[in-house]
Amino acid sequence: MKYIQYLSMFVAAALALVSCETGVDEYRLAPEEELKAVSLNAQGDVIVTAENMKTESVTFTCSEADFGQSVVVRYDFYLVKGDLEVLAGSSNYPSLSMLKTVLNGLVVNNLKVPAETTAEVGAYVVAYAGGSTIATPKSNIVNFNVTTFAAALKYYHICGNFQGWTITQACLMWEIEGGTDIYEGIYNLTEADYAPGTTAFKVMPNQAWDGGQKGFSAFTQKSAIFSGDGDDNLVTKPGIYKITVDIKKSTLAAEPISEVALKGEMAASNWNDPVHLTYDNVGNVWRSEEAYPAGMQFKVFVNGGWYGVDNSDAPTAVDGSAYEYGSGAVLTPFTGHALAGGDAQNIKIPAGGNYYVKVYLDRTPWLVTFELAE
Repeated sequence: MKYIQYLSMFVAAALALVSCETGVDEYRLAPEEELKAVSLNAQGDVIVTAENMKTESVTFTCSEADFGQSVVVRYDFYLVKGDLEVLAGSSNYPSLSMLKTVLNGLVVNNLKVPAETTAEVGAYVVAYAGGSTIATPKSNIVNFNVTTFAAALKYYHICGNFQGWTITQACLMWEIEGGTDIYEGIYNLTEADYAPGTTAFKVMPNQAWDGGQKGFSAFTQKSAIFSGDGDDNLVTKPGIYKITVDIKKSTLAAEPISEVALKGEMAASNWNDPVHLTYDNVGNVWRSEEAYPAGMQFKVFVNGGWYGVDNSDAPTAVDGSAYEYGSGAVLTPFTGHALAGGDAQNIKIPAGGNYYVKVYLDRTPWLVTFELAE
């Protein structure tokens, strides 16, 4: 019995010693003030074109971080220009690769470099110890030139009981800028035949139930106004909403819209009273009930804001032609201007007859067109 007792005491002491030593080896990191910055390697100039943007990659590499122990390291790579910067991506290895289309989108949309231009941008990296906030100092900044490309706009669709769940007529939701994968539009989500007091919808890449549709569970972050149901729909109260979907971040935001109207010379009170527009849930367009004569001036009035065009000239008619916006949506015949807020000028009804006013709020910037009355 004494031998067993002594053996048990020896094993317990040994385990305690191993546990203590393991704890020291596992958790003792170099003090943060002693950590050295990693070194980002030189980066060659990048030219983005329609031919290479989705087939060629750009790779950033740096030296390995030293935290004094063997730990999992997260490397955060950033792009900078002037006062602007954006996280380009994270990696558990001292390198990061991205398609040129992704780099192009970050440089154009986040660093505000115009499309079809060449500009110098910078890059740097910061390394983190595991999932902690312990980090190395910011690395050296490497500068290189990027020749940007005007990426074509893509679009998603929105389908719900506001248009009878008719998938072949799912409304467009345009990308706000090429390469962002952020889509936005204003929609009148009516109650229709859904559960009393609610409306429901999903978003999807195509006008088909062939996969890819995104409902309540698909978004990691969403506005508090939404709930889910047994079909994984996004459910909320009926109303007019500006819906913003970020596919990369899996987020969905919604802003209630009080009204969509015209204010101008067609109002009985001459610019004071709003003339409300009728919503077409097939074309996702807001249309005036009346046709107005040439020269009449107005602005579009949305959620208390005034929207017009960049000058006071009447739009130029493009008889019998079509206007292609982005990649696939054709409006024909087309006469119109992009809408801008703030101090934008009045819109004028074009010459040649009486026109219905049509306002498209499913794209950025918004668009006003005219339809000749018969």
